[in-house]
Amino acid sequence: MELDRDEKERLRQEILRRRSQLAIEEREQASRKIVQEILCSKQFQVAEIIFAYIPFRDEVDISALIEECWRMDKQIFVPKADKASRSMTFYRIESWSDLEKGNYGIMEPKRSCLSHTNEKIDLMIIPGVAFDRKRNRIGYGAGYYDRYLSRLNHKPFLMAPAYSLQIVPKIPTEPWDQPLDAIITEAEWIY
Repeated sequence: MELDRDEKERLRQEILRRRSQLAIEEREQASRKIVQEILCSKQFQVAEIIFAYIPFRDEVDISALIEECWRMDKQIFVPKADKASRSMTFYRIESWSDLEKGNYGIMEPKRSCLSHTNEKIDLMIIPGVAFDRKRNRIGYGAGYYDRYLSRLNHKPFLMAPAYSLQIVPKIPTEPWDQPLDAIITEAEWIY
């Protein structure tokens, strides 16, 4: 078990290092391609309530996807992290002005935004550091998403945007890890 944790951390640091070395133009081009793939997907087209993340540092930039949700009148919710309880609550945002700098320096919804209160979530777009072809994921190490997903009675379609360099041969998993339904890179879909 401890070996798995060490391996996860080593993998996390290696992929974060490689991801940060991507040229800005390469990152922007890959993000545009990934967002286009998601926008064209059946899962996105039929979704009414979408949970997503606000891009931070060198993550896949899904800002254009969020803007498309507003244009299409889809409800878009993003997380606000509570460090004390290590939990997240998702709030609806209707413009970029609904955000402010929060925990970890990540833009989060303001308290005035409406929180998600029912079980209906059609699509959840989840960030991550590393992924494998069995759709396992390594996040940033705090377990926010796994804890949130474990509390849901109805599992939404789980999708992760990632650069190709984030795909690794194998990720050590824990019993509570939640596999994704799809990973979308600039080169392929992994189902």
